[in-house]
Amino acid sequence: SRIDVITNPEGIIYENDMVPNAFVEHYELFLGQAGNVDHFNSNNLFKVRLNEQDALDMVRDVSDQEVKTAIFSMGNDKAPGPDGFTAAFFKEAWNVIAIDVTHAVREFFRNGTLLKELNHTIIALIPKVKSPSRVNDYRPISCCNVLFKCISKIIANRIKHGLKTIISPNQSAFVLGRNITDNILLTQELMHNYHLDRGSPRCAFKVDIQKAYDTVDWDFLRMILHGFGFHDKMVSWIIECVTTSSYSICVNGSLYGYFKGKRVSDDSSGRIWRFAEVGFGYAVVAALAPSFVVVASVLDFWLGMVATIV
Repeated sequence: SRIDVITNPEGIIYENDMVPNAFVEHYELFLGQAGNVDHFNSNNLFKVRLNEQDALDMVRDVSDQEVKTAIFSMGNDKAPGPDGFTAAFFKEAWNVIAIDVTHAVREFFRNGTLLKELNHTIIALIPKVKSPSRVNDYRPISCCNVLFKCISKIIANRIKHGLKTIISPNQSAFVLGRNITDNILLTQELMHNYHLDRGSPRCAFKVDIQKAYDTVDWDFLRMILHGFGFHDKMVSWIIECVTTSSYSICVNGSLYGYFKGKRVSDDSSGRIWRFAEVGFGYAVVAALAPSFVVVASVLDFWLGMVATIV
């Protein structure tokens, strides 16, 4: 539906032709701003790392079949990117375009450089509430080019097999063979009868990081990936994908703005965020450790739990 009036986070009202400016200014600031991160000593922070063979296997040469599998695993009804093509088009025309498509995708994995036009994304705005009136009432959905989706999916498929090695069993989302509903059921069991007065004292807290992946500092992500033992080539592929993105926003059927920013979401973003999240947890553990004066074995257990909670 058409957006005729919108309010930005500062409470300023935009009407009619000024409405697109509100969204462009908001997302340009949100996605394009440089992070202000205090760097810390990561020595001895990572107790679990990928073994060398797994790291090498992730950067093996990309085959033509791997490219085809990635393309054909995409849904036909997904929104098209800036080029206007859907995965359905690539599948139907595969006999004609296969050589060119596989060459383009494999070229990225050979030289590690992503064509800027390939990493341009349209942000579509989907209402989160029944009667949206503010910029934040709309959820940004990334409409990426199919070739970029293919590259992202290949990276995601390769790194997912290493997640079980370095991600705690307490984390269930974005890990092959695990399901986020496991933690939901566990939480329901843990919170059962929490409202009753009888029993020992207890407490519960929830950590909610708003727009978590979109605000990750890329230098921090690079450090985390190296810390977990990922091959330099894999790290460079990931960093190239997340740092070269640019955006235009679709408002009332037209495109507005053209700005560089952080990658909003794609096939690999959930798994990449999981690495950053665990690294953040390790950093919290390192910061908390001097404050705990308890028996060593108990300290290790609870600090480990804190790391998987955050």
